[in-house]
Amino acid sequence: MRNGFTIKLAESILLAGLLAIVGFTLLLNPVTARSMGKGKQVIHMNASNYKFTPDNLRFSKPGPVTLAVENISDYEHNFTIKNSKGQVLKSVDLPPKKKIMVTFDLPEPGKYEFYCDIDSHARLGMKGQIQVGE
Repeated sequence: MRNGFTIKLAESILLAGLLAIVGFTLLLNPVTARSMGKGKQVIHMNASNYKFTPDNLRFSKPGPVTLAVENISDYEHNFTIKNSKGQVLKSVDLPPKKKIMVTFDLPEPGKYEFYCDIDSHARLGMKGQIQVGE
């Protein structure tokens, strides 16, 4: 009985460590936009329960961008993005089981925060960031 507990504890610690490494790697390696012709920058993203995937994005230069956001959950979510001054650049509702094309302008290099503005979704982890430029 004690050996079984020790093995389960070791497995749990190993899994937690692995998840931490994967999460840290995603922070260091943001998903970079692909050019879709005529200077259009696009990233595909999923919205699920309390999570955007990917949640760390990079666009090479300022300008108009498009996120193809698919809400894969059974519940409504929202995509809201603010600039560094806290001004909302775009806020779009994401109906359950639907894909929405969200186009907005990232006017200057820097970091932009995005989140779901429904209830406590952002506090529970439904948020991320966009880096523009190097």
